[in-house]
Amino acid sequence: MKLLVREKGASNLTILLWLLVIFAGLHIGLKWAFVKFDFWRMEDELKLKATMGQVLKDDEMRAGLWEKAKEFGLPLTAEHFVIVRDEDRKTLTISTAWDTEVRYFWGICGEQCIRTYHFEPRGEGSLGGGK
Repeated sequence: MKLLVREKGASNLTILLWLLVIFAGLHIGLKWAFVKFDFWRMEDELKLKATMGQVLKDDEMRAGLWEKAKEFGLPLTAEHFVIVRDEDRKTLTISTAWDTEVRYFWGICGEQCIRTYHFEPRGEGSLGGGK
């Protein structure tokens, strides 16, 4: 029975290909994770402000959310935050939306490496006065 022996160059090529696959996976995963992390942070802020709907005025909430958006580096202004007070249901809902363009592999492969993600976080809180 004859054993197959790998050439030294072939094993080096295999290692190089695996390293490229690992790098690509890490690159894509990290780029996506940072964008998604911004969404989660803003969603948490919206939920927090929505629970404070009984205490804060709409303008105060918008100003605070705009400051957080600037801190997170998001392309939002105070006008991007929609605040809806539903007196019948005794709820307050805050929502916003933005698009983020991500250039995977620094955009070297053209349009195939560029993705635009759309995010629409929202938070809901109680206005009190329940039974």
